[in-house]
Amino acid sequence: MLLHRVDEHELVDGPQLSPVATGSAIGSMVPELSYLPALPDPLVQLAELIDATDGVRRVTYSEASQVVALVPEILAAQGDLQPWTSGHSVADTRTPSATVREDSYRRASGVHWLLFENEAVTLESRIVRQLAGIAPGLWELLGDWTTLTSLTAALIEQYGEVPDARHLVQVALEGLVEANLVERVQAAVVGNTAGQ
Repeated sequence: MLLHRVDEHELVDGPQLSPVATGSAIGSMVPELSYLPALPDPLVQLAELIDATDGVRRVTYSEASQVVALVPEILAAQGDLQPWTSGHSVADTRTPSATVREDSYRRASGVHWLLFENEAVTLESRIVRQLAGIAPGLWELLGDWTTLTSLTAALIEQYGEVPDARHLVQVALEGLVEANLVERVQAAVVGNTAGQ
């Protein structure tokens, strides 16, 4: 259960109970669980606990006494359980072919992740991030070294053609690289141009 206290004037109809999607719940809970990154498969353990308890609910209230009256309803309610897959990217010393003419990308090592239908939750260096938009689709495709061209083509196949698709994928990749979630290897110089 997530507790969300607000000012009394913000609750016109009194306290509210609402289901929370698993990915959003994890994104809200991880920063409050300082011990979590020390556990093996931390996001998986948390997701399994959420599944076992019928999901997470959010109680929005202005006074603590209002929560007591909601206890029976809280116990009867269910959260918004979502199917998920998980993974943990491990160190890998392989690099793309030396003749690659385009930058290559893959998941950075040491990242724990949960992938939901429309979002992903990552944990890297004690920092939790919720990925939305095209980022979850990118994340799923980044298991091994791949190029911007390949990623763009795969996402167009998955989501359909959009204007400036390549640019949108590139911007999303740059954000993932800046967040230390994705590694990039610069394109190799192909051929010897010395003396030309």
